[in-house]
Parts: sequence; C-alpha cells; structure tokens
Amino acid sequence: MTGRTVTWEEGWNLFLKSPLVGFGFQADRYFLHQHMHNAFLHVLVQAGLLGGGAILLALGIVWFYLIRYFFLRQPADKSLIPAEIPAVFLFVTISSIAESTFAYFSAAWLLSAPILAYTMALDRHMRALKAKETREKIQRHALARRASRLQGGPGGVSDISPLGAGGGGL
Repeated sequence: MTGRTVTWEEGWNLFLKSPLVGFGFQADRYFLHQHMHNAFLHVLVQAGLLGGGAILLALGIVWFYLIRYFFLRQPADKSLIPAEIPAVFLFVTISSIAESTFAYFSAAWLLSAPILAYTMALDRHMRALKAKETREKIQRHALARRASRLQGGPGGVSDISPLGAGGGGL
C-alpha cells in the first residue's frame, strides 16, 4: 500500500480531533501535508460526521437501490438496467479504499455522479409504476365487486337487472 496505511492512521487521529464537522476541504494536505488516499476517511476528515456521514449515507442508499433493481427486483423493461451501471459503481467504490474518489471533484466523481442521479431516477420511476399497478388493481377489484352485486353474487341483490329494478321486461 506504499505507506498509505500510515497516512490513514494519521488521518484517523486527525478526524478524532474534530469528529463532528471536520477540518474543511483539502484538510489532509494542510494538516498532514500529504494526500489521504482513502475516500471514506478523506470525507470524514474534511467534513466530519455531519458532511461525511451524509456522503456515506448517500452511497449506501445508491447501493441499496442498485442491488434492489439490478439484482433482486429487476424491471420488466431490461433496457432500464444496463450492466455497466453497477459495474462502474462497484469499480469506483472499491477504488475508494485506496484513492479519494468521492472526497473531491475527480474523474471518478464524474463517472459516479451520473450513476447516483440515474439510480435515484430509476427508483422514482419504479415507484411510480408500482403505484400505477396498485391503483389499477384496486379499480379492477372495485369493478369486480360491482359486477358481482349486479349479478346477484354474494352480498348483492338478486332482483336487480341491468335494465333497472323490477326487470323492466315486456
């Protein structure tokens, strides 16, 4: 790891000196005089638990949705889930262990930001589809109950015909 673990230990000690709000942008260079080489520790040193925790929470949410929609509950339209999205995000997440990918505006962030946006848009789209399916299911059940009542089924009135009460015959 070419000395990175020593830097991580120094970074952790720096984080503990201001765990709530951190030390600001590029704190690793100002206080340690070197690059942190770990995105997760880097955001904690820069922004503390408040800012760093928000970024880590956002990454966790994106991973939750990626796993949900790309592996567990895939949409019927497979074009919504290109395999490159989780692959690139996995690469960037793993490389974050030895590089500061999310801690500042790097090329890795330029790859990741659209994935975060796409994943959140995919979740919104999938929720809208689910809500539409639920509304349609409720409408089908209501129509089935109404038809059952009109035909004299359980809970219905048997002398009601489509022509009105009393049969309306000739």
